[in-house]
Amino acid sequence: MHRNYIDAQPDQLPKDTFRLYQLCSIENTQNTGLMVEDGCFEFILVKEQNIRIQIQDKPPIKLPQYFSLGKLPLPYKLIYPSSLNYFAIKIQPWVSSFFFPNDYGIIDLSKTYASDIIELHKKVFSSNSFEDMIHHTEAYFLTKPLPNVNELIISRAICKQIYDNKGIIKIKDLLDLFPYSRQKLNDLFFRQTKNSIKEFAGYVRIREVIKSAVNHRQKSLTSIAMDYGYFDQSHFIKDLKKATGISPSKFISEAHLFSEQLKL
Repeated sequence: MHRNYIDAQPDQLPKDTFRLYQLCSIENTQNTGLMVEDGCFEFILVKEQNIRIQIQDKPPIKLPQYFSLGKLPLPYKLIYPSSLNYFAIKIQPWVSSFFFPNDYGIIDLSKTYASDIIELHKKVFSSNSFEDMIHHTEAYFLTKPLPNVNELIISRAICKQIYDNKGIIKIKDLLDLFPYSRQKLNDLFFRQTKNSIKEFAGYVRIREVIKSAVNHRQKSLTSIAMDYGYFDQSHFIKDLKKATGISPSKFISEAHLFSEQLKL
């Protein structure tokens, strides 16, 4: 069994637009392939031609070799027969609508902003190193129009507040920081990130809880849940089952794509 999961920050591209690059290489049929939603869109390139995605308990759907996943019903997982090799370019949440203005669900990148991505796919998977993959990617995006992030400062600031507070935040806390009504603030955030503030904070919070549970296995799940504002264990179990489809103990004990990311 071979595993490789590494990431890197953008070099030439603006970090307030591009969040990070990830390379995943797994030969492990025991990996559940479960993904945990983070509210961010990605440009995902897959080497294999036979990767599928299963959304909830519906029949698996074959994926193109260049795709993004936007606002899918939870939970969902990738299914691969023997190996999975993918390279992902994750964008910041506040630029989601710039890159994917009308797109949701399973998005074939060859029919979007990245319509010429087939050539990038070839270069990425013929590269000799992760650094070469990044070089080709940055050269590709530097030829394309990029968002004016100065027009997105409110959404970016809200995301920072949510990240800094590990998702434990309420809209009323944000109303003290920004001169908008509750509805206008949420509408602005949704228009640019394609998530409501409550949804996005929920994604960040549950990922932080899982991260803590995986990294601190000696602590009880009840104790960890309380650290993240869950004073009702049934609420915590409900949220994690909604995100992953399985119980907390089962999720923590199994190999999945999110746990691979935590080894970075």
